[in-house]
Amino acid sequence: MDVHPNTVEVSIGTDPPGLEFTLDGRPYEATSKRMVVGTEYVLGAESPQYAEGSRFAFAGWSTGAEQQHVFTVPDEDVSVTAGFAELPYPRTRGSPTTSASGPSWGSAASTTASSR
Repeated sequence: MDVHPNTVEVSIGTDPPGLEFTLDGRPYEATSKRMVVGTEYVLGAESPQYAEGSRFAFAGWSTGAEQQHVFTVPDEDVSVTAGFAELPYPRTRGSPTTSASGPSWGSAASTTASSR
């Protein structure tokens, strides 16, 4: 007797594309596979993530689930997306500022040294 489990197509990705999510602890950028209905997986998304010179924070799953959660395969094909929002890079202390005379680090020591 052959046993054929009930399977559905599950597609998981990110918005914007190219960021990562984890499925049972393994990182993926996107995947689409047949999964057995009722099977549970741990689905998650690390935050922040970096791609192509930008920084992104996890914003939410298309299903409304928590950032790290147990995903139970439903009884019909499904597409799930981890949404991310682009974040500005924070200015760090000691970053140069630009003026008409060029970049300046704004420290008293550099001002004194440059005026000698």
